[in-house]
Amino acid sequence: MLTTLGINTIKNFMAEKVDHARYKIGVTYYDTPITSVSVNSDGYLIVRVTAEFPDMSGIVHISEMQLCDASGGVLEAMPVTIMILAESEGLYYEFKYSITTS
Repeated sequence: MLTTLGINTIKNFMAEKVDHARYKIGVTYYDTPITSVSVNSDGYLIVRVTAEFPDMSGIVHISEMQLCDASGGVLEAMPVTIMILAESEGLYYEFKYSITTS
């Protein structure tokens, strides 16, 4: 069984590996920076992402969110359905991980 040290080591490793995020609109992926990485008071690893869409107009449909390492390798790919009015809204998205023992 993982100890508290083991769990925290895994969380820290993940936090250090995450470099940027991607979101998918149509068939195109767009990179966006990580806003923050933290462990909340409940022990969840939280990776926060924000994005704006200045070069787009109308309703933007995001169908996938990804977390990537520095070489562009995909650490997580999450199918989503997010609709945003590009001219007036931005994206705020959280990846949330619970790393525990059973």
